[in-house]
Amino acid sequence: MGLIVWTLVLCVLMYEPVTESCPSVCSCRRSASCDGTFVNCYDRGLTEVPTNIPIDTCSLWLNFNKITIIQTNAFNGLSNVQFIDLERNKITTIYDSAFASLHNLTYLYIHNNNITVLDRDIFLGLSKLETLTVENNPLHCGCISAEFVRFAKLRNLKLRLWSEPTCSTPSNLTGVLLRDLSSEDMDCDVTTATTTGTVIIF
Repeated sequence: MGLIVWTLVLCVLMYEPVTESCPSVCSCRRSASCDGTFVNCYDRGLTEVPTNIPIDTCSLWLNFNKITIIQTNAFNGLSNVQFIDLERNKITTIYDSAFASLHNLTYLYIHNNNITVLDRDIFLGLSKLETLTVENNPLHCGCISAEFVRFAKLRNLKLRLWSEPTCSTPSNLTGVLLRDLSSEDMDCDVTTATTTGTVIIF
């Protein structure tokens, strides 16, 4: 009997996710949809990506907060993460390498923010990315966006959750579907593209 009990204890210790850390305003528990910890920071009034996120996190909800900037290495060490929801924040700036180390990230929701420029280089290292929702952002369709559209098509990325992403500026492309754009359609004035709101910083 003693051997059986110790065997069960060892199994629990081996397969219990690492949850000794958790952002103070969030809740952490074993995920029912992926192998690891589910971190729920939904609608907690956050103004930045929190620290102390468990290293075995596989699903991270940061939606409905007040985050404006995604800093470099904001998710450092979270290589197990498969899903991040950043929808309905106030994001204007995404720094280069913001998503570095997220080698297993499959779903990234950044729709319903204040993003105007999408730079493919921010997402190049996300080799398992399948869905990158960008609708309902005030997107400027300049030459930086042209490169992003090419990248998304080559990777066969899904760019929507509910509705097709469209251009907000320049005025001659307002309302045009992002997926229908070609380089000939784009306003390739980079200065204009990077001063209309969001700047992707290197």
